[in-house]
Amino acid sequence: MPEPIEVLGAFGAGASSAVAVFAIAGRRDTNDAAAWLARRHSRAPVQRSVPWSKSLYVVRLRERFVSHVERAGWKESPERLMVLALALAS
Repeated sequence: MPEPIEVLGAFGAGASSAVAVFAIAGRRDTNDAAAWLARRHSRAPVQRSVPWSKSLYVVRLRERFVSHVERAGWKESPERLMVLALALAS
């Protein structure tokens, strides 16, 4: 059977979470959908970049990560470090 202090702690944690959710949900910063749609249609058409331009950002990100790994003095490949980071994050 749980101790009374543990039960009170659980209720306190739940109440704190509920207050945080209500505080965030009570904000009035949201946009009206019709106003958003009107603003969206009033803008000039956006020029789209070439389809492969996103890959340039990935290449730059990898180069930056490689430079950080080399400066840290690690002897692992950047791909192995990314896999380790993903495994630790999950």
